Amino acid sequence: MVRKGLLGLALAGTLASLPATAATSWMGPTAGQKSVILRGGIGLPGGDLKLLMGTGIHLGLVWRAQFSEYVGMEGEISWMMMSRKPEGTLHLVTPQILFLRVQVPIAIVVPFLLLGGGLNTPMLFTHDNTDFGFNVSMAFGGGVEVYLGPTTSLGLDAQYRRHFEQGGANLSYTQVGLRVGFHY
Repeated sequence: MVRKGLLGLALAGTLASLPATAATSWMGPTAGQKSVILRGGIGLPGGDLKLLMGTGIHLGLVWRAQFSEYVGMEGEISWMMMSRKPEGTLHLVTPQILFLRVQVPIAIVVPFLLLGGGLNTPMLFTHDNTDFGFNVSMAFGGGVEVYLGPTTSLGLDAQYRRHFEQGGANLSYTQVGLRVGFHY
């Protein structure tokens, strides 16, 4: 009996002496954490844009700062290419889009919502024409990230983006894709 009691006491002492960071480092984002995220997927045109464009691809580079476990901010630079009907290619470059991020971490799984806006630069390229300009955009979406370790995550997200053009055209699209995050 004494041996079992001493063995139990030794085991409890060993577990208590493990660093606290070993258990918490696998949890979701923490206050002060910064992240670089690569996004990629497909862009589905909507509104007036679906009359002109086909499905496209998008790539994005995101920087995120966590203010708390539940609130953060994301800034994104993205590029999307869509084929134009009947000819040409539309490139949508978003130099500045800022999102407020609200999340509810559940251990290593982090569902989140995004709400934001910024500037959009649509560029239309055809054989003999290059149009370029700026417009204001708004966006919202959400997704889920799974932390694979203290410095990496993998996730899925969907975002609806609406660009406000002169003349009132509804240039909107939905992006659906993967996220790979690197956290420091």
